[in-house]
Amino acid sequence: MAEEKKVHLVNLADEKCRIVTETFGERQFKFHIPETFDQADLVVNVPKPKYMEDVKITCALKNFFGCNGYRNKYIYHKIIDESIAVLNENIKTNLVVLDGLSVVGTYTKRLNLVMSSKDVVAADSAVATMMKISPNSVGAIVLSAKKGIGNSSFSPVGDYKFFVEQFPSRKMKDNLRTRAAGVYKKIFGEV
Repeated sequence: MAEEKKVHLVNLADEKCRIVTETFGERQFKFHIPETFDQADLVVNVPKPKYMEDVKITCALKNFFGCNGYRNKYIYHKIIDESIAVLNENIKTNLVVLDGLSVVGTYTKRLNLVMSSKDVVAADSAVATMMKISPNSVGAIVLSAKKGIGNSSFSPVGDYKFFVEQFPSRKMKDNLRTRAAGVYKKIFGEV
């Protein structure tokens, strides 16, 4: 399809990167940021909202975790919220276009939602709220707002309330399973 539409696609893992070394809190980060982002006139982040145990939600902020060209990025999983904030500070999003055409909660549902924002933090806050999760409980949102990447408050336009009501929440037992897994990890560490 890319050939047919004459769209040039790149594999970010194969792109030339600039090395970013940054200290956040007491942690040292070393990321490989593809130079493609520095050369781009417009960076459009197209996330799909999902529940995720380690970070509660994955959306626009988390979407750029995969853009780190460092081959061993798994080392940042234990400090993923901080990693997400540092990456989003170094890769600027001009526009978020959320793909909520079909979403997953307790079940998959066709929601027919397309949402956009110029503010990556506000987009994730709106999605967290839609998923019935407090944005203040999502580490990447809180840390990114503190770093000035965006604002966690948002003003929805359109029928936002409809999508809040329609988003398929996780079942209580799913939430309990997530909490139990978190407690287990705190006690016994990563397995």
